[in-house]
Amino acid sequence: MGQINWRKWNRLIHRDLGYLCVGLTVVYAVSGLAVNHVRDWNPNFQVTETWWSLGPIEAEDPRSPEVVVGILLRLGQEPTYNDTFRRDESTLEIFTDVGAVAVDLFC
Repeated sequence: MGQINWRKWNRLIHRDLGYLCVGLTVVYAVSGLAVNHVRDWNPNFQVTETWWSLGPIEAEDPRSPEVVVGILLRLGQEPTYNDTFRRDESTLEIFTDVGAVAVDLFC
């Protein structure tokens, strides 16, 4: 019965596991780039910016449903929305099914 050459098997297994780890790292890096840069690579992705002047929104709570629906109607949008977010004291974002509307409350 021959003796097992452990040094040879250790080197072969270490080399093959190294190739596997390098391959998985490259796949992980490329998928991360694809996820982070989907806007650059997706030809169907569109950003449209349109500016309207509504005047100042005078409301105690600009996130109230009545105020948000009023803003959307003044913009000619559908009066349905998913959520609102107050980015800062002067900016209200309204999220709809087709996109987002950022409203400067003091202009």
